[in-house]
Amino acid sequence: MRTKMLYIADDGITFESEIECREHERKVKQEILQNMKDLDLYLCKKYFPELEINAEPELFQASMWLQTDISEIMVSFPESKDEIISTIKANPYGDKILQDYLNFDKLKRRVEIRKDFLTALKSVKRGSELSGLLEWSFSNKDLTELAKLHKANKCRRKIEDLLTDCNFHYECSKFHDKDYTEFLN
Repeated sequence: MRTKMLYIADDGITFESEIECREHERKVKQEILQNMKDLDLYLCKKYFPELEINAEPELFQASMWLQTDISEIMVSFPESKDEIISTIKANPYGDKILQDYLNFDKLKRRVEIRKDFLTALKSVKRGSELSGLLEWSFSNKDLTELAKLHKANKCRRKIEDLLTDCNFHYECSKFHDKDYTEFLN
């Protein structure tokens, strides 16, 4: 009796060699990441045509950038979710991207926080509890909103805790010193 091994890639394609199967999956993942990068650039240009894009993500960052930019779009354009999903679904890897890389429940929570930092900060014991939900990042608009709250003496400790936890030490230091100039201009 002989035994024959078949290797089945995540997309269902079969291979007789494990190496071939892994190489196929690597190439597919690279294509998905490239598609996410392209989607991100397309969405940014569509919703923020005046924005000058000076940097592009490396492929390994494509998912993070796409999520961050989608949340920024949803903050600025509250009715954009369905159109964003339709745009992603039109992509050859759209269903895979939506299933494996984007979580709209988390994106919705991130948008809620970014739309109303004061309520979000009041709802937690420490500001760092929001760090993961915000993916440890802030837009310039976010920093402006946090600076306004901090200047108004609202949730100062929580804001500083949040900034510190997200490695925004420069900004935290400026806020602590009550130097808001660059964030409010």
